[in-house]
Amino acid sequence: MTLRKICIAIAALPFMSVLATGQAGAADWKYNNWMPPKAMEGRIIPKFAKELLKITGGEVKMRVFSGGQLLGPRATLGGIRDGVADVGFIVPSINASELPHVAMLPDLLPFGRDGFSSAAAADETIMLNCPGCAADFKKFNARWLGGFGATAWHLMCAKPIKNLADLKGRRARVTGGMAARMIAALGGIGVNMNPPAINQALAKGQIDCTFGPIDWMQSLRLKDVVKVVMDFNLGQFHGLGWFVANANSLDALTAKQKTALLHNLPEWNAVYTNAYAERGVKITAELKANGVPFWKPTADIVKALADYKAGEPARVAADMRKRGVKNPEALIAGHLKTLKKWEKIVDDLKGDHVKIGEAMRREIYSKVKL
Repeated sequence: MTLRKICIAIAALPFMSVLATGQAGAADWKYNNWMPPKAMEGRIIPKFAKELLKITGGEVKMRVFSGGQLLGPRATLGGIRDGVADVGFIVPSINASELPHVAMLPDLLPFGRDGFSSAAAADETIMLNCPGCAADFKKFNARWLGGFGATAWHLMCAKPIKNLADLKGRRARVTGGMAARMIAALGGIGVNMNPPAINQALAKGQIDCTFGPIDWMQSLRLKDVVKVVMDFNLGQFHGLGWFVANANSLDALTAKQKTALLHNLPEWNAVYTNAYAERGVKITAELKANGVPFWKPTADIVKALADYKAGEPARVAADMRKRGVKNPEALIAGHLKTLKKWEKIVDDLKGDHVKIGEAMRREIYSKVKL
């Protein structure tokens, strides 16, 4: 075979795979989950994979690779683009330069009240109200089709804290500009680090504290190294993309498979978020029963956090502008309005996750086309 023919054959392989999948009416997807198997991601995604197989009549199989077996956190987005993974878990702040519009969502963490409203608002913003967000993913031949809400963020530290002065100079794990600014407002120093590395970094004294959901006390085994939790809702990290898919893989689905996928995703967004909420309550109770201090912040810390939050929209806009986003103020204002919309919906539905999933289907997914 000539060199030219070899090159043509290699270039055609991904397209031949997609074509074959479409012709057979079946798909064999790879899902990349870089979180540990025992984390919530490792528990929920395999359940969804079974559901996906069921609702497509056994035609769409999704194999889940957890714990970085396939790709790491930062490499997942490029891996979806290149077809290494068909679907993956994306945290926009980890790929802020590649997702300049989408990275706005986790940067607005202080304004997220709860997991349900934050997840729904992120989905609506990305899929319906933010052309720039769609363009971010299009550059990576990807589409965002589902996000979830974890538990509220807390500050968890390896050493006791008494007041604002105790946080001065403390090193805290952060991801993105938002968390770095938050710890700076408290007098500390931000250290960028992916979640799987936090446990050892705390154990070895490389960092003193970490921001994150209370679920990490169990899923990342932080309970072994964290000695105090600040009992204060710092906000809700949103824009957690549990279903970001390769566009070619989606295109290869039949019309019936696409309909089934879109119909079920909002339900699973709510199931995912509810699982986090229930687990957060359980873990908090267990930690308190085992003597882990949940410390109420002093007035000086509360004021420092309030001052920080008040100035965040302008700072987030400045960061977005540096990443090339035009008119970020309008995008931020629009998303904050959408957050309020979903907070009212969640309140009206009294936090019923089944009904919230139905509301997401009506308000968002019924308007999405594949």
